[in-house]
Amino acid sequence: FPSHDTFANGMRNGLRMAERSFFVSTNAFPYFDERSVSFEYFPGFALSQQKKSIHSMHDAIQNTFGIHKILEVSTKSDNMIGLSLSAFNLLLNYQGSYVSVESVYQSSKVFTNGGPFTDIAWQSSIDAKRDERLKSSGKLLGFLYAGIVWPLVSRPNFYDYLYIIAIRESRYISEIQNYEAF
Repeated sequence: FPSHDTFANGMRNGLRMAERSFFVSTNAFPYFDERSVSFEYFPGFALSQQKKSIHSMHDAIQNTFGIHKILEVSTKSDNMIGLSLSAFNLLLNYQGSYVSVESVYQSSKVFTNGGPFTDIAWQSSIDAKRDERLKSSGKLLGFLYAGIVWPLVSRPNFYDYLYIIAIRESRYISEIQNYEAF
């Protein structure tokens, strides 16, 4: 499941600290528990810095919660399953074609001055996210997908809904059951 990052960049004992959410599988509805963990954060855009932060977060989860089977789900994951399950790489059946969750999410946005821009769904994830119309169409109001209007704040939220559909369609559904946290 995708994580909504919350960085509380503070200093503790001279270390730069961050806090981020992660998800633990459960056997009862809603089948996950969202938790957060503080860890040493390594600033910078270099891949090596980002991987240091990921490893630091995983170490903190292990040391704080005793959870050892952790799957990093991102484009920076060392694990092929985690890399494939990134919203930038995970494919969703959209109008008969397979496109990324990220592209469908971006294409479903509705603004005060336009949208949804459904053609964005067929762009690469990075191009979809950078599409100029998403920056120049005013305030984000919500989402429109398959004729359903999704407000900005809802349970479940629109992004999670898309992601869960794509996970159910993916070939990784059985493999992810081997992990305790994401």
